[in-house]
Amino acid sequence: MRTIPRVAALLGLAVALLALPLPARPAAVTDGPQFTTDPRLELLGVLQQLAGLRPDSTPSDSAYRLRLEKRFKPWREHRAVAAYAKALKAQGSDPFGIIMLFHGPPPALSRRNVNWEEPFMDRFADPKELESTLQAFRDFAQVSRFMDYYQEELPARKRLEDLARKEAIDIGTMKDAAAYMGYTLPMRHQILLCVHYVPGQANNHIIPYPSRSAASQNRPKDVPLEIYSLKAPVSFTDGLLRYEPTPEQQEILYAYVETDFLSLELSDAAKRYGPISEGCKQNWSPCAMDLIVRSVEARFNERARRVEEHNERRKRPPEDRFMPALSASLREYEAHRDRYPTLRSYYSRLFEVFSGPTDSVERSAEDSAGRAARPKGSPR
Repeated sequence: MRTIPRVAALLGLAVALLALPLPARPAAVTDGPQFTTDPRLELLGVLQQLAGLRPDSTPSDSAYRLRLEKRFKPWREHRAVAAYAKALKAQGSDPFGIIMLFHGPPPALSRRNVNWEEPFMDRFADPKELESTLQAFRDFAQVSRFMDYYQEELPARKRLEDLARKEAIDIGTMKDAAAYMGYTLPMRHQILLCVHYVPGQANNHIIPYPSRSAASQNRPKDVPLEIYSLKAPVSFTDGLLRYEPTPEQQEILYAYVETDFLSLELSDAAKRYGPISEGCKQNWSPCAMDLIVRSVEARFNERARRVEEHNERRKRPPEDRFMPALSASLREYEAHRDRYPTLRSYYSRLFEVFSGPTDSVERSAEDSAGRAARPKGSPR
């Protein structure tokens, strides 16, 4: 899923998110992503199936679906099913994939007691309506003995987790990202594999999202950032669900670049460096951030000798014309880490890509690539 367009996602998710229970100890930056299923999301999957709202286009395990149907058929008319369908119709998209992560496991679904703002809650005009819906979910999980079913499916879920972990594309760890950025930002990354639940558009979350919001500022300094990626299956082969084996660096890089941008004065960036595109006039920083993150990710792909597949027929936004020049400039950063110990110290040079007329972008890319390729001290 990769969700809504990234700039919109940035703006929509700038309010901090808090999800799964925090680890007993702060997560080390060297930790790789954890692949796991989650009972809260699978509870939503049951309700989604009973309400007839699971997209037919999403692959599924037919045997699993039959077991689910047989087990929960007696509760098809439960008020939780109707409440879930009513909420989705009113919201236009499914916000529960996020909301449920602010609660403990079923059936209690206990509300996390934290001093951080919670996203999407305010999409319900009446908070009592949301609480009533969650109470229906709790009752459904209790009377249907959902957690018994979830435990019974443990062997099948373990096979999915092991396969997804095995097929994941490794283009760098959190430690590699820290080395590239020049400093360590403690975080933990969990990839939540949805067995039957199909999440809505927003399925990548940084918690709390680095921003100047009160929520982000209220985060205790010793609490690592939590990164969550909700993944629906893309195929069903050899008796197992498969998940897209994409590299999971992008959200990690967003956490770093967004944190960096908080330390920069960019109020007049559009005047200083030029507009990125017509659509980015009022949102220079989110647009620049998006391009920089994707360019750094492309460099990770290149350094891992992995060629990212693109659908050339897909219409790309105008601002993507800066990507080659950004990648070339990043090569210069990599070649001169003695001068630029952190990417933060290199931003003023990197932003130069956005300066000047559009037709100079390709030439800038060639010049930057040439400088990066020259040995130190060679004539320009």
